[in-house]
Amino acid sequence: MTPIDLSLLFGLAAMWGASFLFIKVAVLEMSPLMLVSIRLVLASLTMLLVQRALASRHRATPPAPPVRQMWRSYLYVAVTNAIIPYTLIAWGEERITSGTASILNASTPLFTALLAGLAISQAGALDKLTPRRALGLLVGFAGVAVLIIGSGADVKLATGRSALLGEVAVLVASFSYGIGGLYGRRAFEGMPPILPATWQNIFGAVILLPFALVLAPLDRMPSWQAIGSVVALGVIGTAVALLLYYELLARVGATRTVMVTYLLPVMALFYGAILLDEAVSVYALLGLALVLLGITVTARGKVEQKVVPATQAGQT
Repeated sequence: MTPIDLSLLFGLAAMWGASFLFIKVAVLEMSPLMLVSIRLVLASLTMLLVQRALASRHRATPPAPPVRQMWRSYLYVAVTNAIIPYTLIAWGEERITSGTASILNASTPLFTALLAGLAISQAGALDKLTPRRALGLLVGFAGVAVLIIGSGADVKLATGRSALLGEVAVLVASFSYGIGGLYGRRAFEGMPPILPATWQNIFGAVILLPFALVLAPLDRMPSWQAIGSVVALGVIGTAVALLLYYELLARVGATRTVMVTYLLPVMALFYGAILLDEAVSVYALLGLALVLLGITVTARGKVEQKVVPATQAGQT
């Protein structure tokens, strides 16, 4: 990898890692539903503008299937790759630290590998669950267990709500990412990746925003810190990061781009410790090490030439 490629890789990890920080700050002053709705609206607008600019430069690109033909697929990934995981992570961060959430979210490739090994089609399993891959999954999920046990099911934040609920919510979000990622790998094969990424956000915004306005409207004007965080989350942590991700895919391929999975939780832990004064426990570091080791063992020897969905690389 060239110095430019490495800069892009670390930049992407910094953006996605900062997303946990932005969520933690914003969710203190607005509901998870409203936070995610604004995030999706801002990401949609940004990606539409970028898509329009790219289209004017690459007019020779074959036309994509019309939305009316693909809307069911866009709807499916909007629910599994955006609405469910974004909302659950924001809800979870009301109860746990941003660093803990980032480590639990790093389990997404483990869930993806598990689901791929168990998903049976006419051709058999999508990715055979070999003994080596099974060992990697056991090691990775052992790291998740260490993190949860270490934090303690009876640990309470200032809100008085159990941290265990927040941890489970983030794990369910990671599981949802795994489902959406596997579906997207097949449904959007051959399409420019920016299209499903854009329409995923648009469909998610259209679905979620009415519920947020009715069920969880803002009762007061948020502070500039919260506003800045949600804007940064939508524009930088979602739209710009996705565009950077696909640029990396084009430059270095899927196998190297997935290295962001290893950097993201480290960046998130750093942000949480420095900017939010979150404690980083030995259990968190041990859990992170085991999760990343599990991902390494599970993925070793596997050459993936297809575009890897962003959520499989650790997007939050």
